[in-house]
Amino acid sequence: MSIFIYRLKSDKQLLKMKLTSLFFFTFLCNSLLLSSGLNSITSPDGELVIAAGNDGVVYRSTNGGSNWQKFVIQNVDFTSTTSFSTKYWLASSNGCIYIGDKFNLGSLKRIVVNLNESFNSILFLSESVGWLAGTNGYLYQSTDGGYTWNLSNSGIGKVNLNSVHVNNDGYNAAVVGDSGIFYYSFNGGASWIPENTNTNVNLNSVLNLGSAIFITGDSGKIFTKPQFAPLQEIDSKTWWDINTVHGIDEFNIKIAGGGGFIRNFNGVDFNNFEQNPMLGEISSIFVYNQNVSFAISNKNDAILKTINNGTSWSFVNVSNSNYTWSTVLNQSGGIGNGLCMHPENRNVIFLAQGNKIYRSSDLGESWYQISTVSEGTYAHGFFVNANDTNYWVASMDANNGKIMRTSNYGVTWERIWGPAILTETGNSLQMDINNNDHLFLAPDNSTLLKSTNFGSDWFPVSSHIFSSPSDIELKWNDSEIIYVGDKNPGRFFRSTNGGLNFQLTNNSSTSDVPMIGISRFNNDLVFHTFSPGSGAWMSVNSGADFSLSMNLNSAWSCAISSDDPTIFFIVTKDGAGNISFDRGNNYTAVSNIGSENSAIFIPNRETYLAQGTGGVYKLRPSYTIAATNVVVSDIQANAGNTIPGDFNLSQNFPNPFNPATSIKFSIPSKEFVTLKVYDVNGRKVETIINQNLLPGIYEVNFDGTNLSSGVYFYRISAGKFNQTRRMILVK
Repeated sequence: MSIFIYRLKSDKQLLKMKLTSLFFFTFLCNSLLLSSGLNSITSPDGELVIAAGNDGVVYRSTNGGSNWQKFVIQNVDFTSTTSFSTKYWLASSNGCIYIGDKFNLGSLKRIVVNLNESFNSILFLSESVGWLAGTNGYLYQSTDGGYTWNLSNSGIGKVNLNSVHVNNDGYNAAVVGDSGIFYYSFNGGASWIPENTNTNVNLNSVLNLGSAIFITGDSGKIFTKPQFAPLQEIDSKTWWDINTVHGIDEFNIKIAGGGGFIRNFNGVDFNNFEQNPMLGEISSIFVYNQNVSFAISNKNDAILKTINNGTSWSFVNVSNSNYTWSTVLNQSGGIGNGLCMHPENRNVIFLAQGNKIYRSSDLGESWYQISTVSEGTYAHGFFVNANDTNYWVASMDANNGKIMRTSNYGVTWERIWGPAILTETGNSLQMDINNNDHLFLAPDNSTLLKSTNFGSDWFPVSSHIFSSPSDIELKWNDSEIIYVGDKNPGRFFRSTNGGLNFQLTNNSSTSDVPMIGISRFNNDLVFHTFSPGSGAWMSVNSGADFSLSMNLNSAWSCAISSDDPTIFFIVTKDGAGNISFDRGNNYTAVSNIGSENSAIFIPNRETYLAQGTGGVYKLRPSYTIAATNVVVSDIQANAGNTIPGDFNLSQNFPNPFNPATSIKFSIPSKEFVTLKVYDVNGRKVETIINQNLLPGIYEVNFDGTNLSSGVYFYRISAGKFNQTRRMILVK
């Protein structure tokens, strides 16, 4: 392979280009590979698949994902990938791009574009025409396969560009970036037109189909711009980031992000969710054709594939999935459901444990106490008012039950109801998800009570007498439908008129209905448990009737993921977990939380918090990656154009070394070059170079990790030139 020096002409300067060829020497091993996180995935033909990410990690398959190789380029994060025909390109954080070929798997070429910039997006429409977007408004176009690049950013300011996409016609182009930046072009990028998105959030990905442009961004932003029409926002019903959009036509478009959700376009919105086993934020999705797509996460190295247009997804490089819990708060007193999201900050979670109120600013990783409820010992429920987050309510105790409220963020508390008897387990207080000023309370042996002013006044709304309700829920977008789980015996009640009347729609001889789960995305979906006894039950018609989802004795808490209605979770009373990735049809066992369970809370599908009598626990998914490791050595040409006058082999540096050292050599003419390493007995231990090289000065890294300490010799042969030097490995 030849090594060249390239130049790029711009309006103001010449940018020197530097190319590095990377040569691979492989050894086979299947191992547990450390997760570094992947950022982009591509496939030109459904067989060659390239996934790249942080810490220079690249996964490569040549058979559609049945087998994988892994290699690492040091000191770089790969941000984006693209492919066409047999070639693929990688954009990076170090101002370079890397070029590979399906039929030359042993090498990559590195092109320096602009060392002062980080590139976030790369796209090639053919083997020659490509686009590259990055920081400071830099947008380049290449017409020679990525070896030289010309600026193509007329009209674009100094903004961080995150994604560029050009329709196959080569003329309709779009680019998006931070702070709501969106530009489009009708002339192949010769000039760009800005469009106001009326948002300041970062826009992460753009898809230009010609007939329409689709954009996704942070905080659940989705936009579409039909050709020659204004920009339109699509309600995603989520505040989690949507990192990626990709598709081949308007009938085959997918978006992904959040805690691992994948959704497709139905012609109106993206509320069709696709079942997949990933528990981690999805960073990139690639739609190859109407059946085959790939997806990855920036939280791990697992790779997903579907062959049935998203009806189901499966891992293609994971040999084992493991789900364990870690203690994030060691504090006794959990007896109900005291976990509550901050209504304005998706990273903040509140917790009532015992009589203490805690706050987490990092989705439950760490907690600190912010208040103590002035009356009561055990909190059964806790809610924060979205209309004014200084207002909280807590349901306290059982035999001497009471509702406590603060209007000053927990500085002082007042009793606004009670004392009277409330349930011993579970939570008989609920805030209306559709109107946070409305509260519902179901005391023991009482009718359902309602407050329309966040607890200042209460009044009965029905004549039905409940025994000892353990949970209350309301249907998303329809507060007329109310669900109540009662006990002694376990009964599920539904009202369709705001609580005036209730109908019994599921019952058991068991003692309790401890928890009810609902979904914003599928508001007809209801999930509840019977405990002890017949397990978890599911309704698809707003609780009108139920079918058994899982036969599990002592099923206690249950929940549906807040950002994906395909994820169900059940925890037994003694703390054993079960997760379903397919709407409750099948379950996978999860390890015990290590405490008696009271509640499960899922703000997104990668974040699972279990509240127990002994504290709070967070789920830790991990994946064992099956891949063949590849050892990488890189050969770098000099940055200048000087052709050396003589052959030369320099002394390695450092010397002695451990475990790596650099060897530099010069050749004044095109030659077939070999560079080999021998031990003191004359046995060859490695061939570093074995190929034709053009004139130049070269530097190669030699890694002695797998060798023992001692004296070694390296020998170069180039035409009639031969030279040997000694080096010392000291471990």
